[in-house]
Amino acid sequence: MLSLGQKRPVAPAAKQVVKSSVQKTLTITTPCAVLYSPNDAWIERHRNSDSTAFYAVADDVMYYVSQTGEYLNKRKIKTIDTQASTLRFGLANGSVKVFDLRNSNYGWGLILFNGRNTPKEADLVEPAAAVKAVFGK
Repeated sequence: MLSLGQKRPVAPAAKQVVKSSVQKTLTITTPCAVLYSPNDAWIERHRNSDSTAFYAVADDVMYYVSQTGEYLNKRKIKTIDTQASTLRFGLANGSVKVFDLRNSNYGWGLILFNGRNTPKEADLVEPAAAVKAVFGK
C-alpha cells in the first residue's frame, strides 16, 4: 500500500504509458482515464482539520488509486495522473465539459473519457462497470 506523498509506480515501458501533470488547467481531447489528486494546499487544509482521519483516508485512497491504475493498465487504457485544478474535455460535438477540482468535494478521483461523449466520474474502489460502459473493455 502506498502512503501519502509516495508516487504510484509507473508502468513498465512495454505497457500503457502513464502521463503526469501538475499544471493548473489540463485540456484533454483523446480517450483516457484521468486519476486526479489534490494539490498541496488542499492536502494541507484537510490535514489540519483532522490529521488522524486524514491520514487514514489518504492511505486507503492511495491503495485504491494504485489498484485502479493497475486495472486500467491491464486494459491498455491511457491514464493521466494530475493535480490540475481544472480539467477541460473537448467533446466530439465541439463543446467542452469542465470539471473544477478546486471544489472542496474533490480530493482524489477517476474520470473516464472516450474522446467523444461527456466524461464520466467513476468509482476508484470499483471502476469495472464504468470502464466497461465508457470504453467497452
